[in-house]
Amino acid sequence: MDITIIVILDIIDYSKANPKKHLNVKRGDKMELVKKEIEGLNFLGLTEDYIVVNDEYHGLIIMDHSMNEVRKIELNDDVVVTTSVTDKNKMLLFCYEEECAFYVDIDKDVTYKFDLRDFSDIYFSEIYFWENNNVYLFDYHGDVCVVFDVNHMKMTIIVSINGIEKDYFLRYMKLRNMNVLAYHHEDNTALYVSDSHYHIWDNVGKKDEDMVITVVEQEDNLPSYKLYFKTDYTDDTVICVSECVIMLCRKADVKMLISPPYDLYSFFDARIIKEEGKVIVFALSDDNSAVGSTLLIRYDIDLYEKYM
Repeated sequence: MDITIIVILDIIDYSKANPKKHLNVKRGDKMELVKKEIEGLNFLGLTEDYIVVNDEYHGLIIMDHSMNEVRKIELNDDVVVTTSVTDKNKMLLFCYEEECAFYVDIDKDVTYKFDLRDFSDIYFSEIYFWENNNVYLFDYHGDVCVVFDVNHMKMTIIVSINGIEKDYFLRYMKLRNMNVLAYHHEDNTALYVSDSHYHIWDNVGKKDEDMVITVVEQEDNLPSYKLYFKTDYTDDTVICVSECVIMLCRKADVKMLISPPYDLYSFFDARIIKEEGKVIVFALSDDNSAVGSTLLIRYDIDLYEKYM
């Protein structure tokens, strides 16, 4: 069942306020909130046109960005998607515990399984390059590059790096040595921190000077539920996600805090996009008192006309 709620919140300007004072207060502008109850959520992915979540432990639920179900895709029984990489409406989903990956083309309704048993000791970085039918993935140290050919459904370990592989390797190593918090393959950008500000790196290494958002430092020795574990971004907005709050940061240091929808609920994933002039945040939240009771939430936040 979908539930739509209009929430009235207040904007906090952190350049004039102490952020530590407001960490547990619901803040923001007028916001539309839509919730969908789905049992056992543990994965959230976004493609060009779709939201992708797990269907318990045996498949995927595909929804449009308005959270209307499009269809379900069956995978194997008892798989847990750990992470994913995307290109338009294609995804490569990694299930590390089951030592496999699934290639899914949502538009063509094509699914294929890759066997990762020979790569059981490798965890791939979230920085990747998807060129036509080839997906270039590196381990976190940059020592191993594996190419997934999703057209011929095969994997190749690159030993001698030259040509296009060399270009990707050099770009990967540059990004790995930066304080990268999030990476977007779609526009080949990365969010990183420099001089206590967020900046966007693009594929030619240009720093986006318009992304002038001050990093809000967290106190030492905070309990784990207050620590930010996920960061995502658009061209002018950053979200930082903890269990107890999603902090939305914008140009001119306009910041908003979003709390979970109910008492005893906490966030465990979130993503942000910009659509038709609105900031849209998709979040996963679970009930700490009931195992498997989970929500997919869409927050529509219209700040642009008022604050640009």
